[in-house]
Amino acid sequence: MVKRFSGYFNIMARIIRKILNAGKFSNKDFQSVLTDENDGRYIQLMQQVPQIVSAERRVNFLMRTDLTETFYSALENIVLQDDIFLLLLLLYFMDRAIEPYYKRSTSFEDDIEHFDALNINVADTGIIILRKVKCDWSHTQINKNLMGVLAEFYYIDSCQVPTFKIRNHIMDPLILSTGNRDSFKFAISPLTKDLMLRFSEPYIRKNERTGSDQYLFRVEEILSEETITEEVFSVITTAGKNKVDILVFPEMLGTERMLQNIRDRLRDCTEVPTLIVFPSIWVKTNDDLNNVNKSCLLLNGDEIILNESAKKFFGININDEIVLNIINENNEVTDKASVIECKEKVKQIMSKMTLEEKVDMIGLSGLITPSLEEMTHVAAELEKAGLDIPLLIGGATTSKMHTALKIAPVYHAPVVHLKDASQNASVASRLLNSQMKAELINELDAEYQALREKSGLLRRETVSLEEAQKNKLNLF
Repeated sequence: MVKRFSGYFNIMARIIRKILNAGKFSNKDFQSVLTDENDGRYIQLMQQVPQIVSAERRVNFLMRTDLTETFYSALENIVLQDDIFLLLLLLYFMDRAIEPYYKRSTSFEDDIEHFDALNINVADTGIIILRKVKCDWSHTQINKNLMGVLAEFYYIDSCQVPTFKIRNHIMDPLILSTGNRDSFKFAISPLTKDLMLRFSEPYIRKNERTGSDQYLFRVEEILSEETITEEVFSVITTAGKNKVDILVFPEMLGTERMLQNIRDRLRDCTEVPTLIVFPSIWVKTNDDLNNVNKSCLLLNGDEIILNESAKKFFGININDEIVLNIINENNEVTDKASVIECKEKVKQIMSKMTLEEKVDMIGLSGLITPSLEEMTHVAAELEKAGLDIPLLIGGATTSKMHTALKIAPVYHAPVVHLKDASQNASVASRLLNSQMKAELINELDAEYQALREKSGLLRRETVSLEEAQKNKLNLF
């Protein structure tokens, strides 16, 4: 799996090393280059590596046919240059262009793949490239290495940590659905879609280090501790009956009393997940700096083997609207709220699929126009959940063009548009055969890319504001 892409990541590693050797760069200056579409560096990249930089200065996602000797030769010529901001811009596009194809193309010779890095020139560069693992609630500041440049991958400078050893293990998701007890089941429970916490109004606190304003909020109270307790206990027992090994709950929904109650009740249960990441316990104090968000790890539903505390604020973007009420008193939902409702339903469905049904593929049918957007939301939620289940798209309002432009780009697994139900059986049989599935994926990649190019989205030409003003229509 890794060797297939090692040449590409080798070049990324060389770029990173060259940037580091050049000394610190200003992220503010790089952002200026990134947002200035008239910068000559864009033109250079569009001319030399159009496979990853479109005519609109946007990312072109790579396919297998793009990884040619000519393409690699063009990359090599750019790497030899000393313009650091050109290299940063190239790294920015390389990081994003490969990720969809990388995800689609990973296959397993064995059940588990083991590797030290995605690049094989670690000894020469001192750079270890790895793929980022993300979730909806991840903190954007976790990886500060080339922050703002790298989004899908990150690096470790082994020269800074010479004794640091890393070994990656990637498991074939298929072994989790075989029923073989040599494998394990991992479950994440969204628990509830109801509002169970009362938050403070956003407030401003000065950052002690930088002096800048921080917009923060805190948890004031849990609104229904008894209800949450019963939900947690029900999920744990259901997961136990379904032979789940590791069960993870959301943050900030736990209390010390709830933890003790659950532990007491689970002593009488014979089927309990081996490891339970309990809902973290929020402890509010008179001094915000001493607030605690503590999570514990339960072994066999009883023994606390780990307590982890983090004294951190929960920050918000002051410009973002916070939606608390999904449905108003008249049982009406807004457009924005309906998306939230859809996401919660999707999470419930995904939880059921992973715990009970073990489905091979999912079919979505669209009968009215609004369902088109919801299909995209569903695909995006499946992607965030880390699932790899093929999507079959059909219905009166759907089309192959919409599938290529809107749905397929947000989900790495196969997304197949079907004109009518008669195609279901033949497509399903191809998806269930590993060799035929790979062939179908390549066909879809080529077909969808052709449709995107045909749509004009990849080659839309623009002009500057000044030029547009010169060409304005003068009727008087």
